[in-house]
Amino acid sequence: MAVDQHSGARSDAGSAPEPAAVDKAITAPSRVAWLRRAWNHYVVYLIWEQAMKTEHPAWERFFARRCPHLAGMIAYFGVLSVIPATFLFVSVLGLAGGLENQGWIVEQLKNVMPAQAANSIVRTVDDLRANSGSLGVIGLFGLIWGTTNFFSCIESGLNIIYGVNNRHFIFQKGWVLLLMAAALLAMLVATLLVALVLPVLENVNAVADDVYRLPVNGGLQSVILSVSMAFLFFLSCYRFLPNTSIATREVWRGAVGAAIAFEISILLLPEVVGAQNGGVVISSFAGVFIVLIWLYVMGFVLLAGGCYNWWRREKHRRASGELELGGAPAAVAT
Repeated sequence: MAVDQHSGARSDAGSAPEPAAVDKAITAPSRVAWLRRAWNHYVVYLIWEQAMKTEHPAWERFFARRCPHLAGMIAYFGVLSVIPATFLFVSVLGLAGGLENQGWIVEQLKNVMPAQAANSIVRTVDDLRANSGSLGVIGLFGLIWGTTNFFSCIESGLNIIYGVNNRHFIFQKGWVLLLMAAALLAMLVATLLVALVLPVLENVNAVADDVYRLPVNGGLQSVILSVSMAFLFFLSCYRFLPNTSIATREVWRGAVGAAIAFEISILLLPEVVGAQNGGVVISSFAGVFIVLIWLYVMGFVLLAGGCYNWWRREKHRRASGELELGGAPAAVAT
């Protein structure tokens, strides 16, 4: 009888599932549940509901404030300003004795727009520089005025997003002119520094390639430089142009996202419009219209980042209890 009990116990023990099988049985449903949660959160909630159906407060603000139309306004004045701005920058660079860096400037223009558009701008700037003696004070004033209109449009777009009034006309032009002068000075210093750093970067490339076998090349440097310049541009616009008090910590995230999105558009748009292989689309438009497309994308990305910064600011204010509904802090969108 005891033998039968022991044999039964042994048979029960033999029929027990192995630990590996138990772990596998537990892991499979948990993996399916994780995939289901990821699908519901990232695809259904973030992409479909928040982005496509514009249920996210920032995305809803973007369309409620007619930001796609404002991006067109920014692009239009950007086309009128890009040649004067480049002319002023090259002129200041010439006064500083840095015209040997003009080739580098042309290369950077080609990094942010199709080659045909960049060459068109460079030819126009060269013609302006060749006839700069005939411009006179009125012509120089017109160049500066056209450049300030571009930043004034960006300021107006950001003020519409934040729901504040524009500055007085004279103060607005003066403030934008001051910021533009600071930007030109910063670009001048950066260009001169790049001229000094380029030999060092070439040595770093050689060491990284020969010793560490790292794929550091000119394309990677151009991308890093382009993203850095775009980040500084977006950060300056978000921080200084709106007619309201804004801290840097409130806008740096939007500047990072806008810079990355703009860089991705730089890499993708030449393929879309056929700028790399001289396709039908690029042959049907002049260089100025290609610049218009690029500036519209820039304005679109800039205003989208501005709406994101506005949403984070309102979210923080509501979480702090500054905006209350019915005596209690308002619900914060996630």
